[in-house]
Amino acid sequence: MRLLALLSALLLSSACPGSTVMDASRYDQSCAQDADCAVVYEGDVCAPCGCPNAAINAGSLAAWNAEASRARQWCGPVPAVACGPCPTRVARCVSQACTTALSP
Repeated sequence: MRLLALLSALLLSSACPGSTVMDASRYDQSCAQDADCAVVYEGDVCAPCGCPNAAINAGSLAAWNAEASRARQWCGPVPAVACGPCPTRVARCVSQACTTALSP
């Protein structure tokens, strides 16, 4: 009986979705120059229209992309919507922290 309860608990915990929200503050955002930073989309990766709106250290970009890819596995069907163009953002290093700015 205990084994059945344990197996049920494991199955339920593995069926629960992970978070689909990306948070730039969980990644390295330190920098010495603009080139140290990369723009990313912070928010729910299941949203049909997501524009880059945050910046992290470029050295963390591979980990960010891997987490975003894992998070997208929990997204259901994404509705077909017409997304407007994203404002062009560039990464900036301000006071040794990565941030974004609208491109001139």
